[in-house]
Amino acid sequence: MKYNFLIILFLTNLYANDIINTTKNLELVNLDPAKDFYYKKDYINAYTHFNNLFLNNLENSEINYYLAKSAIKLEKYGLANAAFDRILINDPTNHIIRFEQAKLFYIVKNKEMAIYNMKKLLEENISDNLRKEINAYLNIIKNNEKSYTLEAVFLLSLNRTDNANNAPNSKYILPDFTYLGEQGDSKVMDTYHTQLVNLTLTNRFENYDFFRIKNSITYFNRTFMNEKTENFELYSYKPSFQIVNKNSLFFMGPSFDRYQPGNTNSQDYFDAVGLEMGYFFDRYAFDSSAYRFFYRDDSFDEKNYTKYQARFRTFDILGFDYSLKFYKDLAFTSERADIDKISLENILSYDINIQNDLSVEPSFKYKLTNYDDESFAFNSRRKDSLKEYKIELKKDLKSFGFLNLYISYEDNDSNHALYDTNTRNIGLTYIKGFKW
Repeated sequence: MKYNFLIILFLTNLYANDIINTTKNLELVNLDPAKDFYYKKDYINAYTHFNNLFLNNLENSEINYYLAKSAIKLEKYGLANAAFDRILINDPTNHIIRFEQAKLFYIVKNKEMAIYNMKKLLEENISDNLRKEINAYLNIIKNNEKSYTLEAVFLLSLNRTDNANNAPNSKYILPDFTYLGEQGDSKVMDTYHTQLVNLTLTNRFENYDFFRIKNSITYFNRTFMNEKTENFELYSYKPSFQIVNKNSLFFMGPSFDRYQPGNTNSQDYFDAVGLEMGYFFDRYAFDSSAYRFFYRDDSFDEKNYTKYQARFRTFDILGFDYSLKFYKDLAFTSERADIDKISLENILSYDINIQNDLSVEPSFKYKLTNYDDESFAFNSRRKDSLKEYKIELKKDLKSFGFLNLYISYEDNDSNHALYDTNTRNIGLTYIKGFKW
């Protein structure tokens, strides 16, 4: 239950501008600097500023509202409740403040009082938007009381690429072979679609509210219209345990994956067994994993390899999301000179809100990969530098899911011309989640 408080504590009230101002005769005050701190999530300064304003404007509803909201973020629940009470003394029928106070009751674990006050509000003449908010919150409370949660995610996308076969940009010549020039395959433009289905069962324990057991099953498929050898299927099972707190989460568990490329050659089929762990705290996250990949055809044992990954992420820091990821691949034997490598990947994105349910997110990815072994053909160690420019238009369809439209350009520069490629993509993705 505590982990779900993350959802509760970070809900931004949609009705702040609807609060009735009961202080028309009071001296006008400038709340903008204090509000700026609040909306930038600097709750310490927001609380300090609103508290100073409150000392000179004891009955100002807007000041008391933001003082209460800032106090909740700082876990000053008694002070928050007192601020709500001051508003209701002057305006006892203020439905929005009564709902905010009912949510506060639930945060401090007075579930019965919270439910009672919310149901009383539903009996009154309130706006449709507020009625939806109350019903949604009651569903959160109901789900928190269950010993399990079953969630499903469905994803469907339609995409177009101008380089389905990862063909090189131009003709290349192998070193020491003056007349041996290769054009490579020509770029193939193709359309493909992807599907993802995920089912996750999370079990809670009444006497150990901080502990969770999670089981997740995922199926993913990518299908090209023409380039069938680029098709791909993934089956994945990930059991894990979680330790959750009010604003943090730690998880650890094994991973069992089966990969089936579109190529019918059995040497391309392989399985992976791994261990994953991660820690999330507020707007920061760290996760790591180790996998061993095994080809299902025993005659290709020399192609098996190990992959290590570590990733650090930040969320909504001045509006930016950032991800730094490290990869290390190791071949089991010297037969896999194309596997031993180190990669470092950076992704930076910024979400631009256009409307409440519509936003644009430009992003940039930069990935460096250095191979350990020297290529016989090129007489050098391969080094790749991948840059991806992407812009995504995201539409929140509310109860109907999410719809995303994206365009991207990938440019992979390599000192081995065979891997010097660029690709343009466009796609439309629909995502729908369910929770029981």
